[in-house]
Amino acid sequence: MNSSKKLVALVRGLLDADPHAVEDAARNSARSRGDRQDDAKQDAIEVLQTLREREREALVQFFLREKTGAEICSAFGFSDEEFQELRMKVKARFLARRKSRRRVASAGL
Repeated sequence: MNSSKKLVALVRGLLDADPHAVEDAARNSARSRGDRQDDAKQDAIEVLQTLREREREALVQFFLREKTGAEICSAFGFSDEEFQELRMKVKARFLARRKSRRRVASAGL
């Protein structure tokens, strides 16, 4: 899978975590779908860039290569709790960026 397809798959996984994604799409119908997807992609990239290489690669293995949590923990030396915390941290950062973007958009900035 090439890198752009990996990113799209990862972004889709993060979007699935955003319960407001469909609601936002309806509210922001004046914006093109491509613009919204670009925003989500940029948010995902920015979140991933905040991670250490090891964390990023573990998430790629988990979400894109569909490795199990146990396989990831074994390969990268995470405990189950550490890997769960990493996934929760990334999800929270992504959702915070999406929420911030929604606030800015609704304020017309």
